[in-house]
Amino acid sequence: MTTAAVSTTTVVSSRLFDTCGIVQLDADNYRTRSLRMRQLFKSNRIIDIINGTTPRPATAGDDQTNWDQANNDGLTTMYLTMSPHHVRPGGRRGVELQNRP
Repeated sequence: MTTAAVSTTTVVSSRLFDTCGIVQLDADNYRTRSLRMRQLFKSNRIIDIINGTTPRPATAGDDQTNWDQANNDGLTTMYLTMSPHHVRPGGRRGVELQNRP
């Protein structure tokens, strides 16, 4: 099965997420898509939030607000690069969405 790339640049908060090289997730491209998404999150310095290494700060304030924004950036990017049948509600943190079967 061949999937055409969706040419997109997504501006989320103050970060620029260029997703033009990331095709929508389907049954045949998980490995390639995963590598590209990981690199995108690394380059935008949010990989530790997305993979669950950096937990959400418990205390309200700037650190918690920044964590929430970075998590939202990751979720938005993941949702925008998923085919409609892979999008399911319920993930509030990047790690929850990323680790779904």
